[in-house]
Amino acid sequence: MVSKVFAPTARAVRAEIIECESSDPKDLSVTLLAKMFAKYPKLEQEIAKRA
Repeated sequence: MVSKVFAPTARAVRAEIIECESSDPKDLSVTLLAKMFAKYPKLEQEIAKRA
């Protein structure tokens, strides 16, 4: 009964698999950032302000 109360709820948005050219950490991070900036355009500006 306790597990039902404290268990996390299912997410409405599923995780997205991001295709990358290689498993190199630099390539992975560049691909992830490009996807994030495409989805959230203001994010890049906010990060640049704080850098």
